[in-house]
Amino acid sequence: MTKPISKVTACAMIYEKVVHCCIDMKQMEVGGYDSWGAIPDSQYLIPANQEYRWGVTIVPM
Repeated sequence: MTKPISKVTACAMIYEKVVHCCIDMKQMEVGGYDSWGAIPDSQYLIPANQEYRWGVTIVPM
């Protein structure tokens, strides 16, 4: 049995006064027959030749 190379515990984490949140509008998965280089089917592609607009509202709880 091998030991993990490193282990991060809560006391070793750096806490900040800000929250970083990354939200993707769309995400393209494999969408094809395998993940070894095959191009996804056209129905699963995200066209890059058009403009996308979207928004997010964050409400405090």
